[in-house]
Amino acid sequence: MNKLSALNKVQEYITEDLSWLKTGAREDTDWLMFVAYRIKAMMLNSVYKKNQAIMTYEKQELNEDYNDFLDMLWTMEDSGAFPFDWHKINKKRDYQEIVDNINLVTNMYGYGVSVDLLNLINRFKFMQSDSEEFMALYSEYEKDMLPLLIAGLSKGLDKVDDSKTGKEKAKYINRIILTEFVRLQKERDGYILIREGGKRYYIKPELKDDIDCWKLLLKQTFKFVGIDNFESVLTRKQYQFLIESYMIVKGHYDNKDIEWFRFDKKGNVKLNKRKLACELGVSEVNFNQTMKRIQERIDKVFADVFSEYLKNSR
Repeated sequence: MNKLSALNKVQEYITEDLSWLKTGAREDTDWLMFVAYRIKAMMLNSVYKKNQAIMTYEKQELNEDYNDFLDMLWTMEDSGAFPFDWHKINKKRDYQEIVDNINLVTNMYGYGVSVDLLNLINRFKFMQSDSEEFMALYSEYEKDMLPLLIAGLSKGLDKVDDSKTGKEKAKYINRIILTEFVRLQKERDGYILIREGGKRYYIKPELKDDIDCWKLLLKQTFKFVGIDNFESVLTRKQYQFLIESYMIVKGHYDNKDIEWFRFDKKGNVKLNKRKLACELGVSEVNFNQTMKRIQERIDKVFADVFSEYLKNSR
């Protein structure tokens, strides 16, 4: 399969109405159409959700009328008297079939109900897929989403087994498209992926101004007692090692070098020992052993030093 040709074909198919695939697909239907269908469906669903949010939060005064509108549609569908494409009506908010056959509604419920229904359809035209408002919103989402979806498609085309059937290839690539889209969207929006306890979490890392960098290195803070009060319990090399470590960490923190640090699933910043050890010119194992010995020496006297600080502060 020629990758460039496949990418171009899918983008051409996206511009077409592919709704017929749900009922009219055949064995020889180009499997790339199913990929295009999934990509377009993801963009359309985002617009539907946005319109629903607009109804809920920005046009609250229409909520009651919208619920009445939905009740009318559900009543009509439940009656079984209207041979409409209810999937198209409910999912795509396409009410043209009702408009074209409004006489059926009149015959069933009377002229007054028909007029009310047409008024409601007109009032909520902005939610219909053929409205100018909908198409404008779709264009925004397409501009935002399509590059990421195509990037996912490109990766899928690189990995797909060409010996598989068209249906199998479409299913495989659609799964990759979704996974890659979520990853790329999160990455673009400033999120990073954290793997913890066998699970995956997306968090938005932040280096807050009130973090004490000493707490990234050791258990204690030295804001109050000062690290110089512990110089006598450490060897000269240990003290120099600790100060140098702190200055490196503080420098990266002040520069907001987010990629230099690690984070947990709650977004809490953690020390990247491997990177720090590298800048210190030692192995990670050596770094951990040295910091362990430093921590043990500080722990032995910290309570006494802090008590003395409190006593002098009174």
